[in-house]
Amino acid sequence: MVAQDDSSIGNDELLHRRVLHNLENFLVFDSNIGRWTPGNAALRFDPDLSVYLSSEMERLSLSAESILEYPKAAVVFAVEAGGVRAEGFGVERSPVLPSSKPLDLAHGSVYRDLAWNKSEFQKRRNSIRKQFELMAGDLPSD
Repeated sequence: MVAQDDSSIGNDELLHRRVLHNLENFLVFDSNIGRWTPGNAALRFDPDLSVYLSSEMERLSLSAESILEYPKAAVVFAVEAGGVRAEGFGVERSPVLPSSKPLDLAHGSVYRDLAWNKSEFQKRRNSIRKQFELMAGDLPSD
């Protein structure tokens, strides 16, 4: 089995993920790489991982900051689709329809291979977690 993937989405496509930083384990400081990253709790696949596609956001004249218009206490991280794919994940467009906000049209999904056992999934998720870079919002000061 292989993760679902849309090859028309380029490897340089940025995948934006909103992360609440007021919930335990959603935001972690990774001392191995010396910066904040989404925690594993913020990268929960149920069954997919919701993201926003940068090309669709650009087409809609939306910035990473527009993702912050949802609940407060959030930051936005991004990872390249190619980095996600290198770990065996797939990326697809999945606009939320009917749309109540323009951002809904930029929605995408990251999929995992359902044949992975728990350990394999956790190893791959941890690898992509470390690739996420902060794009918008304020990190906690402590």
